[in-house]
Amino acid sequence: MTVAAFSRPETEDLKVLDVKPDRELESCNHLLDDHVALDRFYEDNGYLLLRGVLDPGSVAEARDAMLAVAARLGMTSPGDPEGKWTGGSFGGGMEESDLYAGIAARLIEHPTNLAVMEKVLGEPACAVPIVQYRTYPPNGPITSVHQDGFYSPGIQDYKPVWISLTPCSRAMGGLALAVGQNKRGYFHNVA
Repeated sequence: MTVAAFSRPETEDLKVLDVKPDRELESCNHLLDDHVALDRFYEDNGYLLLRGVLDPGSVAEARDAMLAVAARLGMTSPGDPEGKWTGGSFGGGMEESDLYAGIAARLIEHPTNLAVMEKVLGEPACAVPIVQYRTYPPNGPITSVHQDGFYSPGIQDYKPVWISLTPCSRAMGGLALAVGQNKRGYFHNVA
């Protein structure tokens, strides 16, 4: 890994208040069986939104496993399928904990989910192992604007996958994407 991948002095950091949502994300479910059209949408917009295409049992299993870790850390109540924060303190530093071992791999490697990934990629899927899991309480300083792939230089055609394990309403913050950012390069500098 080269330091040059992180040093982008020509870029300005993007602040949360700079983000002005101007439209809803578009579902691409109807394109899932047409890889050329799916790829064109991705190139034009920088994202693919797919709803309800993963095996529901594998998603529930991953949710339960992640929430069990959150309960063990005192962030949620044991057995709460919504993962509602209890208000408990969280010391952080758990992103690389063995408590999370295998959760993402089991989800992605489920045969139904691998088939979906293959349709998205247009070839057999090869998942990059997760380096960090993020389990943070709401309204913390860690959930600022960031750009995925920035810390993964050298991965050609990087396509991050975000899978909501619990309902993620707009009131909770949801997920905001910089549509078309894939054509503009990096938007922040962390050197």
